[in-house]
Order: sequence, then structure tokens, then C-alpha cells
Amino acid sequence: MGYYYEELKHFGVQVTRQIFMALINAYANCGQFEKAKQVVSNKGIPVKNLNEIKSVLVSALASHGQMSDALDIYEEIKQSGSNLEPKAVISLMEHLQSDGELSRLLQLFEELKDVDYWVDGCCRLILYCVRYKHLSSAVDLHLFQVTFSVSFALRVSDLIVRVAVLVILFQTFDM
Repeated sequence: MGYYYEELKHFGVQVTRQIFMALINAYANCGQFEKAKQVVSNKGIPVKNLNEIKSVLVSALASHGQMSDALDIYEEIKQSGSNLEPKAVISLMEHLQSDGELSRLLQLFEELKDVDYWVDGCCRLILYCVRYKHLSSAVDLHLFQVTFSVSFALRVSDLIVRVAVLVILFQTFDM
């Protein structure tokens, strides 16, 4: 799997999920994307941690401009019946910033169930819509279909007000 992993084993370091995640990030930071991808194929990864470790790989690849590989691994995770960790979903949304990606962003957004990540994803989606002048999509995010706690409803209403202000500004200044 690579030099770092072998060195850790040689010195008796117990390889935990945090070590696997750190290896992925170290390889990605050094531009060694193939080695980062090889980490998830290690037989020593417990099955219960595999999805979390693959999610870290998706985030690392997306953060370093390897969107095609990140999306391939995302699709692999989905096909296996698992879900990407919310932090990795946000990372993909953050780095999918070219025009024509709205349907992919909506697909990713639908995976966010946690309140904080949902609000973060919604803001990123709205900013994308405003940036590429998909104003009807920004307003029509089906915000009212999601039901969570009262605090979530307050966050959503605040978000709706912000979207409305953005739409009015764009219409007023013909942006």
C-alpha cells in the first residue's frame, strides 16, 4: 500500500481508522492520489470503518481537484448501498462549482439529513444557483418538504429570508 504504511507496521504502530484516514490525507497532500486510493483496498480495514474511510478519500480527492475520481468513489459507495458521510457530501458540493452541475448538487443535497450539514449544503446550493443565475431553482428548493425540529424550522425560515433577499437583489440590479 505504500511506504508510510509499511514504515508504521515496521515500527509496531497499531494501524487504526485514524491512521488510514491520515494516510489518505498525507498521500493526497503530496499529490500521490493513486496511493491515497490504494489505502481503501487494504485488507486490514475493518468493514465497519470502510465507509467512513472511503468518505475521507472522497473529501481528500475533491479538495485536491480530483473531482472525477471523487465522484467515481461516491458512485461506488452509493451502489454498495451505503451513504457518504455528511462532511464528504459537503466537500463534494463545495468543489462542484462549474455551471451545469445543478442536478448533481441536488442529488448530493438530498443525502444530507443532519440539521447542521443540511443548512450548510442548502447555503452552498443557493449560492451556486445565484452564481449561475438559476434563480428559480434557488427559490424552489422544496424547503417546506423537510420536517425537523423547531430549531431546524427557524433555521430554514432564516434561510428563506436570505434567499428572498438575494433574489430581489439580483432582479433589481439585473445580475
